[in-house]
Amino acid sequence: MLLPAASSIIAADGRLAANIDRPLLESIVALVPAEWFAGEDPQTYVDYLSRRLEPPRQFVQEAEDARSAA
Repeated sequence: MLLPAASSIIAADGRLAANIDRPLLESIVALVPAEWFAGEDPQTYVDYLSRRLEPPRQFVQEAEDARSAA
């Protein structure tokens, strides 16, 4: 619904992704109540999100393609 009104997702990624690092992800995950992890190690989520920040971030291009097509 809002995708057609969005500006470039690639440009936003370029501006914002550099602001997110592993220590920030660790501090955010630490705010999540332990019971929400249902026995999983919270570090698993930090690892996953850290990998998502590594280039190439294919999902950024996919989102940009969807925006352009909308």
